[in-house]
Amino acid sequence: MLNTELVSEFLKEKNLYPVNDGENGIEITTQGKRFILKASSDDLIELADLLVSLALSGKNEGQHWHIDNFNKLSPSPDCDELIIMKK
Repeated sequence: MLNTELVSEFLKEKNLYPVNDGENGIEITTQGKRFILKASSDDLIELADLLVSLALSGKNEGQHWHIDNFNKLSPSPDCDELIIMKK
């Protein structure tokens, strides 16, 4: 499955892509039954690209992306890996 980067490309074409503020890494925490995802603008756009890529990847159930400490996820006591899976 390829990351199409459609969202990034669109925003760059429209000159709307935000300047990197140096705050990289997605933070995931929980508060009770709440799941909180905190990220910089460019990390949110990259996550949107991954979601679009997964959505456009065909009809195969079970295709997925792993987001962990080795790529976009900041270390957290609540979560050390996020798996986004197509149903």
